[in-house]
Amino acid sequence: MYLSFLSPLNGANGANGANGANGANGANGANGANGANGANGFTGLAGAISNPMLVAGLIQSTGALASRTANADTAWNPLKSWGPARGKGAAAQAATLPAMEDHKRYLAQHDATTRFHLSLTELFEGLSYSFGTTETAKVAYNGKPLLEMTRPGFDQFKDQLEFVVRRARQRAERSAEILSQVTPQYAYWSGVCGLHPDTTPRTIEITYIALHFVMMVCQRLKHGLACPRPHEYSPMVQPIILTPPYSAWPMGHATEAYMFAKVFMRLSGQKNSGALVKQLMLTARRIADNRVIAGVHFPIDSPAGFFLADVASELFLARCGVGKTVKPGKLYGMRLLANVDADPADIYTKGSGWSAATVSAERVDGITVKSSPLLEEMWSRARTELEQFGF
Repeated sequence: MYLSFLSPLNGANGANGANGANGANGANGANGANGANGANGFTGLAGAISNPMLVAGLIQSTGALASRTANADTAWNPLKSWGPARGKGAAAQAATLPAMEDHKRYLAQHDATTRFHLSLTELFEGLSYSFGTTETAKVAYNGKPLLEMTRPGFDQFKDQLEFVVRRARQRAERSAEILSQVTPQYAYWSGVCGLHPDTTPRTIEITYIALHFVMMVCQRLKHGLACPRPHEYSPMVQPIILTPPYSAWPMGHATEAYMFAKVFMRLSGQKNSGALVKQLMLTARRIADNRVIAGVHFPIDSPAGFFLADVASELFLARCGVGKTVKPGKLYGMRLLANVDADPADIYTKGSGWSAATVSAERVDGITVKSSPLLEEMWSRARTELEQFGF
């Protein structure tokens, strides 16, 4: 769905996936003799492309060079021929064991996959989930309540079906957006934020980690809350894209889009009222709307996504060293009005949007969150990167 796993910088290549339909022509690949050259480079060395010839070549080359050196110096000893490390190159030999937990040094040496895994390990530390008999999911951080979400009732979802069917009329005009927003919507965000894989790789990386983190939390909540999709209520829905094989509430796309908006707002030093933030929030709402139009979500799924992003973004920022406290939240799904299709952000104000006489969500007194030095360093690198563009 949204988690294309560690390919945010290579996202442009994703379009080639459409060529999969031409798989029958794969036999022609045998004619691509030049393709073998890739096996002689880093891809072959890493084992990404099987190339026994490269291994044999390296063995032959190393043996020949070692023999040449030994013949020139009869006292040559391969274990003692190199002195202590000199210079800062990656191939410099270590004179002693390096310091542990030197994030500033080691993050620069790690590849993106390793940084991704390390970051997620840090982010999930201390999180726990519980699902009781009161229609409520609870997430705790180090044993302290972080968020609670009570799902809407069956009749609320059933009443929302009218909006799904009505908005199906917009499918023709929104089809391009619906299809191109299935994966993380960097193409849409980059036009607002000026992101580019060559100039803002660290920014893309830290926001992608934030998205993956919140989506894994979202998936756990979806699994526990178990709210059916629109087509399970009526065969009249007929979604125009393949309906994901998991629960609807909270909406993953809304969670993802609002998470990006909130994280980038702090990363770029913008204010809530800034034009850039307003545009990101409008984009997030449209992305969420498109999922309703496509027939895979109810409108009531969106405020749950907004709420999750609101709380989870604070936890993410605190772990990155931006703020020290997080205000836990509660979303009362039973209070969400079933006869509206409103702005997902209208959940904290009484008498507006999704809330009637009583607010449908609230934030309570904050809890202290310890930052992660590793994530602080990741955040600092992205922040430094954006500063050169005036953020």
